[in-house]
Amino acid sequence: MVQDLEAAHALAAVTPAEAETLASPAGPIVLVPARPSSGLAPAVAPGSPLLGLILPTTPLHHLLLGRLASPLVATSGNRSGAPIAADPATAFHHLSDIADVFLIHDRPVRRPIDDSVVRFFRGDATVLRHARGLAPSEFAATTTAPTLALGAQQKSALALHLTDRIVLGPHIGDLDDHDTRRALEAAAADLPSLYRATPAVVASDLHPDYVSTRLADRLDLPRAKVPHHLAHILAGLVDCGLDRPVLGIAWDGTGYGSDGAIWGGEAIAVTDNNWRRVAHLLPFRLPGGDAAIRQPWRTALGTLHAMTGAANSVAAELARRVGVSEAELSILHKALERGVNAPLTTSAGRLFDAAAALLDLCFTTSYEGEAAMALEYAAIRATTAYPLPPIAILPAKNAPLVLDWRPTFRALVAAAPRKPADSLARGIHAALADAIVATAIHAAIPDVLLTGGCFQNALLVDMTCDRLAAAGFTPHLHRRVPPNDGGIAVGQAAFASHPRHEETR
Repeated sequence: MVQDLEAAHALAAVTPAEAETLASPAGPIVLVPARPSSGLAPAVAPGSPLLGLILPTTPLHHLLLGRLASPLVATSGNRSGAPIAADPATAFHHLSDIADVFLIHDRPVRRPIDDSVVRFFRGDATVLRHARGLAPSEFAATTTAPTLALGAQQKSALALHLTDRIVLGPHIGDLDDHDTRRALEAAAADLPSLYRATPAVVASDLHPDYVSTRLADRLDLPRAKVPHHLAHILAGLVDCGLDRPVLGIAWDGTGYGSDGAIWGGEAIAVTDNNWRRVAHLLPFRLPGGDAAIRQPWRTALGTLHAMTGAANSVAAELARRVGVSEAELSILHKALERGVNAPLTTSAGRLFDAAAALLDLCFTTSYEGEAAMALEYAAIRATTAYPLPPIAILPAKNAPLVLDWRPTFRALVAAAPRKPADSLARGIHAALADAIVATAIHAAIPDVLLTGGCFQNALLVDMTCDRLAAAGFTPHLHRRVPPNDGGIAVGQAAFASHPRHEETR
């Protein structure tokens, strides 16, 4: 937090549009490129070329910053993964071993809310966390049955579809935490009450084990169960105001597909009444299941297995670097061969994680998206992209195209010992952007929407949009609705009022 725009410019390269957003009434956190001469401790944003800057948003902030001669490093009043401690008793109980001093107020907090987060893509702001100053937001859309949409598991946020608009509520958090689950239940009652609405339909993700899905099961209302990546695309359509056929490129970490598999690297054609899976990344296994999300080296082993089908020297060296014994590695290889606790996925996000591990950029993560961000930041540092072979497009009879990343990754692995990681990271970005264009050419739909958490990556967005435009397509990006799971409830609400039917080949 800095006192004013002059102080912001001293720390980061802030464009006029970013400065306007920083100083706007909403006052979000804005992610901007840090200046090398900022003087901030490296631990403020370790490994990142970006800083999250925010101006004072309350009188107390102004008083504090007026007394300080330096920026204030601020964070939410909560433990990682838990909701904000919004009353003194909760703060004392949960944070007393973290905070040395508590500054409290005699006015109770009626609705706790995080700070909004914004990043600029191609000159315009995109909301990454929809919260204070922005929520609730409204989007024009009609329905005959008021609908409550409960979102997904991560970056939980609700949407309420009223007669003439969809209302997106504030960021709640990840539902792995017990207190955040309680906050979801409270929000599911509070948001309709705020608008004096009684939901007649509830919309949720297809995944049966999401906390949001189980809450929908208990509400005893007519249901709309929405495929995860279709909801991403429909949220983008609402955000962009598109009412014509679109090719949605939905790339994220994981999501339940209509076939019950773990999707995440999807190209889906959406028309007024139907949707069709046009293409997807070649599936690979995640040894350890959810453990691979926190340990990208596991995902790297899964991609190596998909490339070679057996143990190899690269896998052995990777295991040595992360402290995995030969016996443990043998067990992991057997699990991959037999598909035991090693589910298949088409996830683009996990593919980014694997590349980060193979390039020694990130073996384990301490927060969501860390490995993918390490790959993006390495690629940004590169002046040129190492020329990797293109991702192969495999036609399939009566089935979606398969984007075979194995030739690209084989070349990556072969070049890694002798070529700069930054240049190889940029080469992976270029190959993935080219694969999107090849898919768009096959689908022959002029409008292409980029959605899902992977498109929080500015370099991937720029490369893909430039290539799509050069090939004659019109790319579309999220702006007010987050492209990540924080906006997925908008798509669920849109589906409930206007279902699309899956086309099968």
